[in-house]
Amino acid sequence: MCDDGSRQEVQDLCSELGVHYMSRENNIHAKAGNLNNALAHSKGDFIILLDADMVPKSTFLDKTIGYFVDEKVGFVQTPQIFYNPDPFQFNLHMNENIPNEQDFFMVDIQAGRANYNAVLHVGTNAVFRRKAIEDIGGIPTGTITEDMATGMLIQAKGYTSLFVKEVLCTGLSVESFGGLVKQRERWCRGNIQVTKKWNPVTLKGLSPAQRIIYVDGFIYWFFGVQKMIYILCPIIYLVFGVVILNANVYDLILFWFPSFLASTLTFRALTNRSRSMTWSHIYEVAMAPYLALAALYEVIFAKPIRFIVTAKGTNTEKTSFSWLLAFPHLFLFAATILGWILVIPRLGSGSPRVFNSVLINMFWSAYNIFAIILGIFVCLERPRKRTAERLSAMEEVKLSLDESATCKIVDISDTGVRIECTNYTEPATESDDSSSVKMSTQNMGDMKGDIMWSNSKNGVKSFGIRFKEQTNDIYGKVVKFITDKNRGFHKNK
Repeated sequence: MCDDGSRQEVQDLCSELGVHYMSRENNIHAKAGNLNNALAHSKGDFIILLDADMVPKSTFLDKTIGYFVDEKVGFVQTPQIFYNPDPFQFNLHMNENIPNEQDFFMVDIQAGRANYNAVLHVGTNAVFRRKAIEDIGGIPTGTITEDMATGMLIQAKGYTSLFVKEVLCTGLSVESFGGLVKQRERWCRGNIQVTKKWNPVTLKGLSPAQRIIYVDGFIYWFFGVQKMIYILCPIIYLVFGVVILNANVYDLILFWFPSFLASTLTFRALTNRSRSMTWSHIYEVAMAPYLALAALYEVIFAKPIRFIVTAKGTNTEKTSFSWLLAFPHLFLFAATILGWILVIPRLGSGSPRVFNSVLINMFWSAYNIFAIILGIFVCLERPRKRTAERLSAMEEVKLSLDESATCKIVDISDTGVRIECTNYTEPATESDDSSSVKMSTQNMGDMKGDIMWSNSKNGVKSFGIRFKEQTNDIYGKVVKFITDKNRGFHKNK
């Protein structure tokens, strides 16, 4: 446990669980410095890197370590998958209807990059050959995205990077839109920092394909600038009458529509339904104002910023609205509506050219305002009341209340379970300890809990049970069961 916070409670927990605890006197170079400190005090030939919120499955090493039989393999990366909904899924009430915002990159794009030995190390869920890290002089410092630099420099040394397209670790996604913005601003600036310090175009050892892929990754982080231009152009025309795109409807149908159709079909064919053009547009519009500023600020000023860990595992009881975050989208929404109002008199000019221009920009701005509205709604933070994420499960269980009943766990967290029973017989009398129950499963063994609620419907008896008096051994079995069954909170299950 590499604890850069030097927390006594973490040290005590490690001592209780038999885990080696490591801290350091300073926090120089943040995460990269923390990892280099751990590397200097360890001897293993292989290094597994896991963020604190990531939990590996019991088969993690079985599915990854075998690849290192090939001496050329420098690291093996697995997807970073999350078991809770991200702010778009949660705040827009679309948990089951859209994928996690990161799934497209973490699964589909990474698998594509692997074909050219350009897998991006994402800072966690990876196994490294120690020699590969030593050959690049340790984890690179001087940027806030040392993970990207680590993978690229190892590949430049001639090592192979592999991607295992299987969910082997799950963790917590960012839980607020504000946290998501801060995280992406850090990623944006960090990727630009890495590219400026280790230019993939000139970095010795990279193949032409690797150079193209890393340059493409650098260019991607300017999507905020591109998207803001795309949003502002129709607004400028509608409000001020300034012509941005000198084209008529026929020109657009002839030149733009075939390109748009080809892009849409290609996108759909390559994304395995993990992302659509529409949702890409929504995601990018929601993030554009912040990442446009972050990218330009890093390019122009390049001032160092602190590495701040993204807050996760937070609980809130009330709905809140992030007015500061929503302000850019509220402004763009108001400007679009103002443009629609101001353009009405121009429609009466009788000029076909003006009519065509208004038609194009009205359609263009309508397409944008749909995403702008969703960008406003994602700033409306719904309360997250649960202390632990609950996951679906199907596990037979015996209850002490009626051991002859047929019962199964239907969902579970590390704090409790929901159980449904058929052929359940209510006890004739309630005991003094009627709220307590014992449970027994094949995978988790014997457990104790308190009944928090119960009901009967259509012949099915349901219980909500909170665990109590768990030993470390039992708790470990519960976590192992949850992790091994968990495939992440994403659409393509």
